[in-house]
Amino acid sequence: MSQMRKLGLRYAFLLHRWLGITLGLMMGLWCLSGMVMLWKTWPAPEAERVGLTHEILTFRNPPVIPRLEDRYRSLRLTMAGGIPVLEAQALSGASRHYDLRNGRPLTLSPFALRADAERYAALSGTPGAAHFEGLRRNDQWILNTKDH
Repeated sequence: MSQMRKLGLRYAFLLHRWLGITLGLMMGLWCLSGMVMLWKTWPAPEAERVGLTHEILTFRNPPVIPRLEDRYRSLRLTMAGGIPVLEAQALSGASRHYDLRNGRPLTLSPFALRADAERYAALSGTPGAAHFEGLRRNDQWILNTKDH
């Protein structure tokens, strides 16, 4: 029985030692990578190209501001398909779009935004006809979305 206990303790100590070494190395690498991330800047788009990708906000008539009933996290003015648009992001995260020419809710189809997509594609180095590949959900890694 004591021989079995000694063998069990030996394996427990070995397991503890090697797990400690392995986890210690992993934590050390994790801390080092975090330090690198403190001083390494995130990739940022060139200001000139960003300015070219977005259509300048223009109004032919005074904008009609819609009546907003709910509370919103953010409001953003933009041009989409030649239409001045107010994007209102609710506290729940859902976005609502309003046409500022008449103040009504607006649903933009991907086909209405084709010219914008082709201009953006040409600036990114892939000229040609734009095609729709499906909807994407905005997240923190796509520029000009929430918290950017």
